[in-house]
Amino acid sequence: MQDYSARNPDYKLDDNPDHNNVTQMVTMRSGAFPADFNDWYVVQCKPRQEHRAKENIENQQGEVMLFERPVEKIRTGKRVKVNELWFPGYVFVKMPREHILWSTIRSTLGVLRLVRFGEQPCPIRPATFQSICENVGAAELRPKFKKGDSVMVKSGALAGMDAIFANYDGAARAVLLINLLHREQRVKVDLADLA
Repeated sequence: MQDYSARNPDYKLDDNPDHNNVTQMVTMRSGAFPADFNDWYVVQCKPRQEHRAKENIENQQGEVMLFERPVEKIRTGKRVKVNELWFPGYVFVKMPREHILWSTIRSTLGVLRLVRFGEQPCPIRPATFQSICENVGAAELRPKFKKGDSVMVKSGALAGMDAIFANYDGAARAVLLINLLHREQRVKVDLADLA
């Protein structure tokens, strides 16, 4: 790539308005945090090896966040509680921006690559990471119902009707007994529609 100023001696780099904007953005980005601030970075993991990557990074004295939530799933016909990842395939790693051992993280067992733009890993803004932590922490587990529980349908075509919980139909639906036309009818609804 040729330098435009070499071909035009009257041209100064600072005369280019785009260059000034880029310089301001770089200055703002590098001066946005204190020098001793540790940034959070996103690390992409190999398929289903998030826990392995977390353990190996922690063995290297790294701070790692892996967001999980307990859910109930049907396995071999039985409902079991399992931990499901909020961000499958990714873990969050905290380290100084001037970290000289990026290759150590990249070569860690279970790690595929660092999320980056160009050659530099891209840190997550502190406000964004804080928001993720708050939203994940505030998320509630869906209500647990037992056979025979009295429930109310809060949305959908049957909104406002009282029903009796019969059983689960997969991970996201339920079978209810609703009194329609003086008979109990079996109806399937989304779990999100129940109160």
